[in-house]
Amino acid sequence: MILRGGRIWSFLAGASLLASLFFPYWAASFFSPLYPEGPPTIKVFANRFEGNLREIEVLTTFIGIKFTTICPEYRCPEFNVFPYLIPALALFCFVAALRPELRLVKISLGVVALTLLVFVGYLQWRLWIMGHVLDPDAPFRDVAAGGILIPLVGPAFLSERAWVLHFVHIGGGLAVLAPLFLYFALRAARRDARG
Repeated sequence: MILRGGRIWSFLAGASLLASLFFPYWAASFFSPLYPEGPPTIKVFANRFEGNLREIEVLTTFIGIKFTTICPEYRCPEFNVFPYLIPALALFCFVAALRPELRLVKISLGVVALTLLVFVGYLQWRLWIMGHVLDPDAPFRDVAAGGILIPLVGPAFLSERAWVLHFVHIGGGLAVLAPLFLYFALRAARRDARG
């Protein structure tokens, strides 16, 4: 039976997922001597992009990355799914918090962790496509000859003086906390079940 500790952790998992909808999940900043005032940045929310979109598009077009072919008009197909998927995952967590059953915490942890892993793998695949399906007529295509490895987290070097830093943003951090909280809920539930 899930007593107080397990319920609190399950509730926190659901709350962190819902809160993540209000923040960017992931971001990329372009560093170059051309931008001494600060790097142009693109932020990915559950349903939109924000930031210096046109500037990033111009920069990536020079080396052959065709951003708008993957997300025309900055509207990715995923944006139709994620605003509903995240609350659905939060619902699993809230059900586990309200119903005192150990198996519900296990199911919630499995569903949330697996969904987030699939999402991370999917995003990395999209980034790989973006860095390897390049325009052969781009002005600086030699910079990206053979493709560019765009990591989910970390730097991607375009030249000695230009690079892009990819990082998990606040929303992504909140989403990652959810399976951690559910793990704590599972431990508390097992401890309570043992008495």
